[in-house]
Amino acid sequence: MVNKVELAVYDLSLGLASKLSESVLGKKVELVPHTGIRVWGIEYFFGGDGIRRVAVSQIEATLGLKVSKVLDLGETNKSKQELEEFLRKGTEPYDLVTNNCNHWSNACALFLVGGEGVPRWMLDLPKELLASPLGKLLEPVLGQSQQRLSTVSLTLRFTDGTSEEARLPTSATVADVSEHRVVYMGKVLSPETKLQTIADGGTLVVAGPSSAGTVLSSLDLPVLKTLSKICGNVIANPTNEKYRTLKGDNPTFQRKVGKHAAAIKVLERAGFGKKENDRIFVLEPSAAAWEPLNKTKHAIDAEIAKRTSSPPQDTTNLLAQLGDLVSQNPNLAAMMQSVSQNPELATAMQTAAGQLMAANPSLQPPSSNQNNNSEDQMTEDEALMEAIRRSLREQ
Repeated sequence: MVNKVELAVYDLSLGLASKLSESVLGKKVELVPHTGIRVWGIEYFFGGDGIRRVAVSQIEATLGLKVSKVLDLGETNKSKQELEEFLRKGTEPYDLVTNNCNHWSNACALFLVGGEGVPRWMLDLPKELLASPLGKLLEPVLGQSQQRLSTVSLTLRFTDGTSEEARLPTSATVADVSEHRVVYMGKVLSPETKLQTIADGGTLVVAGPSSAGTVLSSLDLPVLKTLSKICGNVIANPTNEKYRTLKGDNPTFQRKVGKHAAAIKVLERAGFGKKENDRIFVLEPSAAAWEPLNKTKHAIDAEIAKRTSSPPQDTTNLLAQLGDLVSQNPNLAAMMQSVSQNPELATAMQTAAGQLMAANPSLQPPSSNQNNNSEDQMTEDEALMEAIRRSLREQ
């Protein structure tokens, strides 16, 4: 059985190459290509973290790039198994000039179809471009595009019933997702498993409560307030690079945030990525970055509020009992009527009622925490079995 093979082409320069190339290079460059091979409804491509496989229906959301063109390479009579055997042979480490996504697409196309493979100009352009002034102009944009190629979008479901959407580096491991055991497609993953082995858009089920809540609850209040301020500054000033760049070796940053591993996890969940040997943390501006940043800020503020605000005492049960007494005693009813006409006395009595309730637990309404969710009482093994069941239901 033969199957159609296509070359998907994307513009890493986001349109800038076509606008600037003639004036800087002296010739028209339509785009700076990233390419992938499409066959069997899957797009295969190569990046800094290895070979990726993404459903064609999800590829634009995964890359954060719109396809510029799709070229027909021909048909193949190779099977999926034969292609996977070819891919298992591996490739040389990624190099932007000599072994990039286009070189890999070319090798894959020649294996599947033969013929001429990827157009020659796509293979030659990076070397020419990076040696030119245009390459320097495009370097920040190309860097952001390359970063998108090295991330994976995941849904994290927790056994406490909560879920999160996350975009994480494919070089990260399962241990970076959660300290609890993690299940994918019914299989328990080892902590060392690289996320590049997980299909983009996949669902991981965590045998424990939300990792965000667990991480936040481990941090002291001053650290939480610093993290809230960092996120808030970016939200209020999204175009200001000063707020999107944190110097990891800054003494103040180290004292307030950097020395806390959990705080670094919160920054990463908010969208900050490490650069220059972990010396700086940068949040790259994009539409996809907005949601995790806001969600993280909301979670931090909720944790702060939980610790700093004491909920008002619920006097409902006590007042109900007083109401019964009033209805049975006319003299007491007359006294309560006079109290209602005296705000100061009413306030004093309400305070006294609260003190009375605190001193007499029997007067307090049943605590909502007395009927804990059974999942809060799960053993680790029970949580794991629940995670496996939920993972299998996802399939």
